[in-house]
Amino acid sequence: MQMKLVPRFDTWFSRFELLFADAPAELQTQIKEVHGEIREWLARDGTTGSQWNVPRNIEAARELLRERFATLAAFLDLLAPDGAPPETFAVPDTSAIIDAPNLETYPSALGVAELEIVLVPGLLAELDALKDQGKNQEIRQKARSAGNAIKDLRRGGSLVEGVVLRPGLRLISWPLEPTFARLPAGLDPTIPDDRILGSALELQREHPASSVVLVTGDINLQTKAELAGLPFVEPPPMTRA
Repeated sequence: MQMKLVPRFDTWFSRFELLFADAPAELQTQIKEVHGEIREWLARDGTTGSQWNVPRNIEAARELLRERFATLAAFLDLLAPDGAPPETFAVPDTSAIIDAPNLETYPSALGVAELEIVLVPGLLAELDALKDQGKNQEIRQKARSAGNAIKDLRRGGSLVEGVVLRPGLRLISWPLEPTFARLPAGLDPTIPDDRILGSALELQREHPASSVVLVTGDINLQTKAELAGLPFVEPPPMTRA
């Protein structure tokens, strides 16, 4: 049980900690203290000696652990501004943009009425490379068409600020590369899919009270998203090639 629980807790906390990457030092210190108290009980590795403070009574130990998790939950409440409605952000991967270029169908795929579609650097870089270096003519042509469609949308305004495709649907180009040093371990900045996933996690950090969903039909990327705790959906099937 311990062998299963400790890695699960560590994976969860890496995502939790990411949300507070820009928090004041005092708050980060408080979070690390609570994290250390919980993890020491789970791992029993003797790093701090706090295992000797485990109550003799099981129910008392459970209550104290519940209090510590409640403290972490209270930190999360600091991230949600009062009165601000949560948004939904869709981060498509390259295959989604190529195979499902009709962005107006994306809200139905996510089951929402309002949606922000975010184009991240890894996607745009891979799309640019595929238009000249795709494995076949069909892929190269689809990549060019998708790239040209994105360029055409700039006529409606700045993509960095967001272009309204229709009421409730907006397209945004997010130019910031992910900072891999603070992301969950195992992501490789040289792998395009990992760059896209990393950007989605960074976007979640920027909007902790909102939902960030990866749009991909790639099984490998879906698996990585699941491991990272990021939800994903298939591209709209009616527009896929």
